[in-house]
Amino acid sequence: MGHEPPQRHTDRARFDAFYEAKWGGIAALWMERYPPAQRAYAVSVYQRRNEAVADAIGPDAGAFLDVGCGVGDLLVALAPAASRLSGVDISAVNTAYSIANMERAGVRGLIVQAGAEVLPFTDGSFDSVVLADVIEHVPDVEGALAECRRVLRPGGRVIVVTPIREVIRLLDLFDSALAWLGGARGVSFRRREHPAVFERFLTRRELAAALRRARLRPIRFDRICCYPAPERPGVLGALMARLERRLRPSAFDRCTGFVIRACDALATMRFANQKQLWVARRE
Repeated sequence: MGHEPPQRHTDRARFDAFYEAKWGGIAALWMERYPPAQRAYAVSVYQRRNEAVADAIGPDAGAFLDVGCGVGDLLVALAPAASRLSGVDISAVNTAYSIANMERAGVRGLIVQAGAEVLPFTDGSFDSVVLADVIEHVPDVEGALAECRRVLRPGGRVIVVTPIREVIRLLDLFDSALAWLGGARGVSFRRREHPAVFERFLTRRELAAALRRARLRPIRFDRICCYPAPERPGVLGALMARLERRLRPSAFDRCTGFVIRACDALATMRFANQKQLWVARRE
């Protein structure tokens, strides 16, 4: 196993404070938390991400590890495909909520508080490892990927999903322009980095190189999740909130469905998709 960096306990405290505020003391899956006005964003980004991860893993995940499991969304979603479920998260708040959410869903698994750079498992313990929207919060990217390789059996796969740095920056500019043009200042859900939580987005080339340096062979790349704002619902989310207040529920549901279908149609063209998905194999 790797050696725990000296700042790890400080990182845990920061992430605990961040997630305690984010979740508001309520244990619920992430996808369950989005209000109706943000459903288009939740589906177009996070539900589609989960579906893409499930597709990349296939029907047989074997012994499965979710690194940075959050509150357990992927563990619950992939339970039918896995012979054994495990999850780690640097936050004690998240691990507690993962356990509660898995129990509520009738899913059994092992959840441990740990950082990605030091995984508390023996060599070759897993068939598949996932880092979904996690690697951008890990200071030592190569150390984390090396740990994922260590706990994989030969032939096992790691699936990494993370925002594409160039696309996220362009979407931030686009969302800012929409706010200025539409007079939506003050209601935009623009992305803002939490000052106490590490965040560094990677380019496609940077992540591919990091995988290879960790002796993981990339075998698949895809661009997934199309939505016209970075990280949060943005100006479109603000406009959807206004529509929800003005339309009947049935009319608003139709409007939401239209937005989701439009995002799905744009996603098939790939160029505007905001996340990169890599599958890499341990030889």
